[in-house]
Amino acid sequence: MKIVRMALAALAFASFSAHAELTSYAPWDAAYPNIAGVQFNVQNSTGAGTTGTIAMGAHAYKNGVTLPNDGSSVFHASSGLYEANRANWSFDYAWDLSGCTGCFVQLWVDVDAGSGVDFRQLALVNASASSYFESWNMEMTFIDGALYDFDPYSPSSTAFSLRLLAATGLELARSDIRVDVPEPGSMALLGLGVLGMGVAARRRRRA
Repeated sequence: MKIVRMALAALAFASFSAHAELTSYAPWDAAYPNIAGVQFNVQNSTGAGTTGTIAMGAHAYKNGVTLPNDGSSVFHASSGLYEANRANWSFDYAWDLSGCTGCFVQLWVDVDAGSGVDFRQLALVNASASSYFESWNMEMTFIDGALYDFDPYSPSSTAFSLRLLAATGLELARSDIRVDVPEPGSMALLGLGVLGMGVAARRRRRA
């Protein structure tokens, strides 16, 4: 039992100790106050005429603005549907190209549900807009079925890549994240580990 408790604590610590690397993104919070506080991997490109910002994140669909994460780029979500045609989690992206002349962005989605990575580009209607904010769900029909048949009930590991490119096509910056959906039992263990950390913290404060 002691080994199990240690493993849970280590898992929770690994998920949250480096949390400072992920951050909220103020322009997103202003654009979507109802889901302000989403955690993003924010990347910047600087240089003459190439100053731009791109950001990718994920959140629990209609059930909170955050997901457990490793503090850097990997989020942990639960399987299943929140409602008809919407998975329990969504991915979010944003950019600001106002200081990047002629720049544009590309969004790539991993269509290999396993541990491998098979990126396919997902069309962006406003790929050259100076600023843009959007939240999509893998069960949306233009993703699920258009790229591959996403199964919200199965364990999966889905990578996303938002790339900032110069007018010449040169990549200037990239924001990468991954959303892992483990077996339901694994998510329960993670939840127990987080709960245990909360109880321990409250006990320390009372001491």
